[in-house]
Amino acid sequence: MAIIATDDDESEDEQELWFTDPQQLLDIFAELEEQNLSLIQNSQETEEALEEMRQTIKETQQKMSVPASSHSALCDIHQALEYNPAVGIVMLSAHCENELLM
Repeated sequence: MAIIATDDDESEDEQELWFTDPQQLLDIFAELEEQNLSLIQNSQETEEALEEMRQTIKETQQKMSVPASSHSALCDIHQALEYNPAVGIVMLSAHCENELLM
């Protein structure tokens, strides 16, 4: 590294230059640009994966959510099956037909 004397320093302390050749600075900029592009690409890939996970969670929640009316009907069917299996079976059959039509 080259040494240069500063005008404002009367004690003539010498300071080092960070770069002695302009190409050194260009090389550093090129390396930083490459790192930034890599980080941007990784960030985009992570964002895509996150969005896929959000979509999967949303779809799973929709599949898992049972409408209140359906839940109530299933409770009624369960109760009917315990007390009168024949009636419960008829109710269950009707419920399944309704679900298929939806």
